[in-house]
Amino acid sequence: MDAATASQVSGPACVRTRPAFRPVIDSGFVVRTPAAMVALIAARTTETSLIQRHERGDFGDLSAEQEERNWQAVADGLPVHSVYRLSSGAEIHVVTDPDAQQTRVSLQGVDLS
Repeated sequence: MDAATASQVSGPACVRTRPAFRPVIDSGFVVRTPAAMVALIAARTTETSLIQRHERGDFGDLSAEQEERNWQAVADGLPVHSVYRLSSGAEIHVVTDPDAQQTRVSLQGVDLS
């Protein structure tokens, strides 16, 4: 092995890094229903994973039309709605309201009053 090859082999270890997390949505303060938290725990899913997907623009189980409306809402500063179906079959709704600077996490059919 020549010196050039040896320096390539023994050079610094390759460190795998995650791509930069660049949210397209600022979730602000997160409010959640107890029912949503119970459903997340039962499905062994973290709230953080869903919030991060939502912030990145992965809106979950939406139709193409609903997703397009969400992208327009992001551009216009309007509320953005995501739906995530858990392994248990429960649906978690994540809605960010930029005016209120908050995100609501709720179980489908359970009102957050």
